[in-house]
Order: sequence, then C-alpha cells, then structure tokens
Amino acid sequence: MEMRRELRLYLALTVRVSGVDIHGQSFEQDATTIDITGTGARLKGITHTLQTGCSGLLQHRGSRGIFSVKWAGKLDTKSPGQIGLKFTDKGRFNWGRAIPQIPGDAFPDQETCQENDIKYFR
Repeated sequence: MEMRRELRLYLALTVRVSGVDIHGQSFEQDATTIDITGTGARLKGITHTLQTGCSGLLQHRGSRGIFSVKWAGKLDTKSPGQIGLKFTDKGRFNWGRAIPQIPGDAFPDQETCQENDIKYFR
C-alpha cells in the first residue's frame, strides 16, 4: 500500500474556491473539504472543470491560501467534482484548528470513509 507524506484529518469544512477553469472562465464558488492536512486538502462539490497544475485561491474563515491542483476527478469516475490541492504558500494557511504533522499514513479504503465521521486515516 502506498504511503502518504502526512496524516489526513477527515473533516467537512465549508470553503470558498476561486480560480480559472479549463475554458478560461473565472469562477468563485463554495465547496466542502473531505479531508485536510497542513499543506493541502481534498474538496468536493467543485462545479467547474479544473486540470492538474492550475492554481487558485482557497478561503476558510479569515485564512486565504494559493493552491495548485494535484488531481481532479472527472465526471465518469468515482470522484466527480472532487479535487486534490496543495498549498503553494506553505505554512501560511490556517484551518482554525491544530492539524497533526504525523508522517506516513496509508491510503484508506472506501469502507474506512464514513461521510459524517471525523477521524484520522491510518
């Protein structure tokens, strides 16, 4: 099983995402986190088509951070409307809570994910 660099906290937070989609159209919309780390997040509810490598701005409460899209779910996959992002301005984004910096969590299987549970993936 592949190992991730950081532990991910499964937590649903409302965020504001803005950027430019693959058609060159600017957008701004609300989305929800699926899991978060100190350096990135996985979001759901993205209604614009984004591609790997594009940049955007993520806002949560008073914190703002520039991110790069690391992967984007396509409509015909298990993860439509989801993106994986990594902050490019490291250490500046604050989720408003402590995020553990524990390395080496394994990729979870789908049975581990419960939509309304808050837990750590191992």
